[in-house]
Amino acid sequence: MNNETQCKKILNYLEHNKTITVREAFYLGINSPTRRITDLRRKGYSFKEEWKYLSNSRYKVYSLGV
Repeated sequence: MNNETQCKKILNYLEHNKTITVREAFYLGINSPTRRITDLRRKGYSFKEEWKYLSNSRYKVYSLGV
């Protein structure tokens, strides 16, 4: 799967789910989700990032910015 296809998968996922985590992106077959988010930012998309905490771990949640 090429980078462009992975970017489209992220955008499609966000359209239906509003947020995405790195783990969710991995399940979609995207091996470098943070890199694809960077690619999308370079194309003009804006993202909000929020840290979530669960037990002894934390993870970042991405959503499209306004």
